[in-house]
Amino acid sequence: MIGPMTLRGVLVVAMLSTACTAAAQDKPVSIVDTDPMPVAIQAGTFFLMGGQVTLSVRNRHSAPVFFTLRAWVFDQAGRFKGTTSYCTAEWLDRNTRRIQSFALDVDGLVSTDDVTVGVEQVVSERQAWGLIEGPDDGVAQARRGGLGGRGRLRMEEWRIDARPATPCPCECRAVADACESLCAETGLKAFTCAPIVLDGCSASCSCK
Repeated sequence: MIGPMTLRGVLVVAMLSTACTAAAQDKPVSIVDTDPMPVAIQAGTFFLMGGQVTLSVRNRHSAPVFFTLRAWVFDQAGRFKGTTSYCTAEWLDRNTRRIQSFALDVDGLVSTDDVTVGVEQVVSERQAWGLIEGPDDGVAQARRGGLGGRGRLRMEEWRIDARPATPCPCECRAVADACESLCAETGLKAFTCAPIVLDGCSASCSCK
């Protein structure tokens, strides 16, 4: 028969074991920089419990911006498993840093997966930046970054007349087409494309 003190000790050990296991599953993400770099990801963590990333993002531009982030997930062998794009319509003031979290809507996440993140788009009141590379090139650069490479994602810049009325449109047909291309080798398992609060958008692909 287990006494009260012994039972309490067992519960404490079990709680500590669970906490240690959860902490061991948290791991830093790899970061792919852009050229130029109006917005920079300075650090980030992949949390297996909850399947999300939390990033420290800094506005290096001279005016407020909103931005789109992308996370690429690879298995232990470096095979591409899926990707999530996340755009929020909340403006980030100049010379300001923000902690940004979002869910990785990629099926079958495990503790040995690696996550690489980068900035996909930046928009201010008068300027915008977007990636020159296509989806396949983005995966290649993300994989290289996860392996310790020094590749950068190239951005092109253009002028705009005013702050866009819809900063994060959910272009779901384009997302579906891109997902089919990204998962061509193994086949597409699932994709999602859904609005989030304040005119934002989250879009994901999962490969088989």
